[in-house]
Amino acid sequence: MRSNIIHKSVKTVAISFISAWVIISIFPIFWALLTSLKPPIEVASMPPKLLFLPDFSNYKTVLFGGAGGFYSIVQEGFWRFLMNSFVISTITTILTLFLGTMSSYYIARVKLKSDRLRFWFLSLRMMPPIAIIIPFYIMMKYVGLVDSKISLILIYTIFNLPLTVWFVSSYIRTIPIEYDQMAAIDGFSKWSGFLKVIVPMSKPAIITSALLVFIFSWNEFLFALILTGFKSKTLPVLATGFITQRGIIWGQLTATAIIIIIPIFIMTLIAQRYLSRGMTLGIKR
Repeated sequence: MRSNIIHKSVKTVAISFISAWVIISIFPIFWALLTSLKPPIEVASMPPKLLFLPDFSNYKTVLFGGAGGFYSIVQEGFWRFLMNSFVISTITTILTLFLGTMSSYYIARVKLKSDRLRFWFLSLRMMPPIAIIIPFYIMMKYVGLVDSKISLILIYTIFNLPLTVWFVSSYIRTIPIEYDQMAAIDGFSKWSGFLKVIVPMSKPAIITSALLVFIFSWNEFLFALILTGFKSKTLPVLATGFITQRGIIWGQLTATAIIIIIPIFIMTLIAQRYLSRGMTLGIKR
């Protein structure tokens, strides 16, 4: 009886803690959404108004411009920045998965020192971006790739490859090696067996990695700010255009933030059935 009471108490505390954490995590997004829907005159009102008539003028200004003034360049570049973000994130995801999946298969099937190799890969992801931004900028400037999509694709691939290798190799290690042997008996080469047997079985980890790589590339700010000019800037950098000497244009800034969040939210909903499998089964030994 007492153990049941303790169990229920612990469960209640855990649920309460998780609920509070979720609310705290979601609140900034909720507040940004409210701010983006407020008329300009009510954005800075004190105390803040929670009840108001939604106004989509901020989204119209960000998407289609028309307001002119000191931030017209930001508005005119929105669709260019959107396309830059999409192209860079998509190519980075494809390239990272291509390299990471093959590397993961080799690491997962090599028993000798495989754990050390996997941890070494993961440690590369722990490097703070600020530590290499200056040397990377110098290299890109030397080869003429500053303000180009290629420079961002390269650095994003370098930073996201360790995460992909960690996830996918951990998952492949849960697949019995007998599947490789059966594929060889059926006449498959190493390459065809990898593509037709191991890759389909590793779909949860691959999709999870793809989503994470896309999110990290889509949201990355520091490298996009330093390595690009107007031609190759991405959406996160666009948001800084609304921080001006005259003040912060909160309506357009929060509208841009919500627009950046929407594609990630949709992709997460579509891939959510793979996420739990990809992030839990892969930790088995």
